[in-house]
Amino acid sequence: MASPHLRQRFEILQTAIAAKDPAGVASALEAIETELQGADPLTRAAAYAEVQLLRGRPLEAAEVLDDVLGVIGDDARVHHQIAAYREQGDDLDGALRSYERANAADPMFTEAWVARGVLLDRRGDVAEALGCYRSAMLSDPQHVDTWRNMGNCLAAQRKYDEAASAYDTALGLAVGDQTIAFLRASAHAAKGDLQTADRLMTEALREELGRPCEERMGDAVCRFFAPAPAEAERRANAKALLESLDALPQGVYVEAVDGVRYVCDPDPVTPDRPHRFLDASTAVSRG
Repeated sequence: MASPHLRQRFEILQTAIAAKDPAGVASALEAIETELQGADPLTRAAAYAEVQLLRGRPLEAAEVLDDVLGVIGDDARVHHQIAAYREQGDDLDGALRSYERANAADPMFTEAWVARGVLLDRRGDVAEALGCYRSAMLSDPQHVDTWRNMGNCLAAQRKYDEAASAYDTALGLAVGDQTIAFLRASAHAAKGDLQTADRLMTEALREELGRPCEERMGDAVCRFFAPAPAEAERRANAKALLESLDALPQGVYVEAVDGVRYVCDPDPVTPDRPHRFLDASTAVSRG
C-alpha cells in the first residue's frame, strides 16, 4: 500500500504525463525515487509498476511484477495484480493465466475467482465463468459480486429461474442495489413473466427505464422496457421490427429459443452475441 506522500507523487506524475510536460515528469519521477529510498523490495517494485501503468504501459507494469515473483516466489495478490495489468493491456490470455496462478496460490482468494469469471464471461466462455463463480461462492458465500455475476452467467445460458434466484441472494446481501434489482426484473421478463418483472421494478427504475413490455407477431416476440411517455412510440417501433425480420437494422439480433424468435439487442458483455435477457430496449428506442 503506497503511503499518502507516495500516492501524491503518483498523482503529480499522472498530471505531468497528461500535460505532456517532460520536465514535470522527470521531477515527479525523481520525487518518487526519493520517496522509495529505504522501502522494501516489493513496495519498490509495486511503485515502479505503477509508474509504468501511469505512462500507459500496463504490460510493462506486469513485467515488473513478474520479475518480483521470480525472486519472492508465488504470491496470490501479486499474480492478481499482474492479471489486472495484463487485462488492461488487452493480453487476455496472459491475464487468465495470471488469475489462474493467483487461485492456485490461494484457492480462497475470492476477488481473483470473480475477476477471472468476469474475463471468461467477456470472452464468451460462460460455463467456465460459472465454475469460477461457484469457487468464489465457496470461498466467500457473502460476496455480492459473486452472486450477481453468477446470475449473469446463468442468464447467458438461458437459465432464467436460476439467474433470478442468484439475483435474489445478491439483493439480500446488498439491499437497495438498483443494478441488481434491474437484473432480477430482467430475468423474470426474459422468461415471459412480465407481471412479476414489473412488480420487482423499483419506482426509481420504473421512472428511469420504464416497465417491461412485449409485442408479438406470430412466433416472433419483441420485449423491451419503456417509460410511460414513450411506450406507445416504442410499441410501434417494436411492431415495425417484427414486420421486417428479414431486413433488421445492423446490430439487431433474432434469437430462436424453444421455437420462439426474439428480436433483441447485442449482449452488453459480449456484443457479438444476442442479449442474454433477449431485451430489445435499445432497438425500439431508435425506431
